[in-house]
Amino acid sequence: MSWNNSLYTNVGTDMMSEVLSGATMTITKAVGGSGTTAAESLAALTDVKEQKQTLKILGIEDATDSSGNDAGKRIKIQITNEDVETSYILHQVGIYAKLAGGEETLLIIMQDDRGVEIPSHTENSDFSIELYGIMAISNLANISVTVDPNAVASVAMVTKQITQVNTKIDDTKKALQDEAKKTYMEKAGGTFTGPLILPGGLTALGYANNAGNRNAMPPRDRSLGSVTSEHLEMIASDQYNELFLGDYWTSDGVDWVIGDFKYWHNTGDTACTKPHVVVFPRNNLYTYKFNPTNTTEGGYVGSDLYKNGLTQAKQMVTAAFGSAHILNHREYLVNAVTNGAPTGTDWYDSTVELMNENMVYGGRQFSPMPNGATDPWNTCRNYTIDKSQLSLFRYEPWMICNRNWYWLRDVVSAAAFARVYGLGASDCNNAGAAGGVRPVVGIC
Repeated sequence: MSWNNSLYTNVGTDMMSEVLSGATMTITKAVGGSGTTAAESLAALTDVKEQKQTLKILGIEDATDSSGNDAGKRIKIQITNEDVETSYILHQVGIYAKLAGGEETLLIIMQDDRGVEIPSHTENSDFSIELYGIMAISNLANISVTVDPNAVASVAMVTKQITQVNTKIDDTKKALQDEAKKTYMEKAGGTFTGPLILPGGLTALGYANNAGNRNAMPPRDRSLGSVTSEHLEMIASDQYNELFLGDYWTSDGVDWVIGDFKYWHNTGDTACTKPHVVVFPRNNLYTYKFNPTNTTEGGYVGSDLYKNGLTQAKQMVTAAFGSAHILNHREYLVNAVTNGAPTGTDWYDSTVELMNENMVYGGRQFSPMPNGATDPWNTCRNYTIDKSQLSLFRYEPWMICNRNWYWLRDVVSAAAFARVYGLGASDCNNAGAAGGVRPVVGIC
C-alpha cells in the first residue's frame, strides 16, 4: 500500500483554517471506495468514488516525527471485511469531519493507484488491516474523533492500551502521594493536631451537627430542592448534617429559607421539645390588611389578619412540608390594647405567625415599652418568648429587606402595627393598609 496521493480536499482545507482559528472539529467516519480520480482532481472531491464500505475509526493521537517534534494528528483506521459480500480493490479512503454546528463533509482523501484487494467475508473471515492518516496540524488544535465501538481489537492494541492505563494509574498514585506528603500534616498519637490543610490553601475545621453549631456558622445559601424524607429525618434526629442557615426548599415557586435552628426550644407554658428549624419565605406570599379599619383593638390575636389572613399561608406551608411536619408550639401573644399599648396577653397554640421586631431586628424599634409606671406588667404587656433575632438575619441583614414592605405583629399605637418598610427601614403603618404577609413557621 503506497497511498501515493493523500491530501486535504478544498473544503477540508477551509475547515482546517477554521480549526486553527479556534473552531472545534469532530472526525466522524472513514469510507473506502474502489474508484480512482486523476491526481489533479482529488482536492475537488466531496465524496469517495464508488463507495464500498464504511471503515472503523480506532482513535486519534498526537504524532511526532523521527526527531520527536510535533507532526500533527494521527488517525487510526481499521479495515475489515465483515460486511463485504463481494471482493473488491480498495483504491480510495476518505476521512469525513464536521465543524461544530456544521455539516459532515470529506476532509481528507487518500488514494492508492495500485490498490489493495479486500476479500469477501466468506473467502477470509479474519481479514483486518490498520491504516494511519497523518494530519499536519498543531497538536493544540481542537479536534475530536467519533470512535467506532465495534472495532476489532488486536492483541497488540489491547496490550498497548493496558500498558498506557497502568502507567497513568502509577503516575497519578505517585503524584497524590507526593502531594499528601507536602500538604497534609503528619498523624501522631492517633489524632491530628492543628487545622487540616487542604489543596488550594483551604482549611477544614471539625464541626458538630447540632443546632447551636448551625446557628453559629455562616450561612451557606444553597438550594435544597423540594423537602425530602432525609431532610425531615435529620431535623427529627436533632442532627442537621446537610442543613445550614440560608439553605432553602422550593415549593410552588416559593423559597422557604432556613432562618434558625431550634429557636423555640424549651419555651412556652408547655415546653417545646421537638427539634425544629425555623423557615420563612424569601419574598412576601401575598398582601392583606391587618384590620378593615385603622385600629389595633384586640391586638394581634383580635385582628382579622390573625383570624383569617394567615389561612392561605398555612395552606402553602402544609403543601410544602406536610401537616405532620409543622411545629405546633406555645406563643405568648397580645390580645388587648389600651391607649395604643398592649395590655392583654395569653398563651396560644402557634404554627404559622407573623414575625415580631425582635426576630427581625434583634430589638424593639416602634412597639412601646413600659414607661416607668408602678405596674409595668399591666401598663405595657409587650413581653414575648420571641426575644432574640433570627440567626440568619444576624449574618445576612440584607435578607430582612425584600423591597416590598411586610407586616410585623407588634402593636405600635391605637391605629398602627409595626412593619419592615420596602426601602429597608423599620417602620409602622395603619392597620387598614394592605401589607405583605411574610410569616415564620417551625418545621419538625
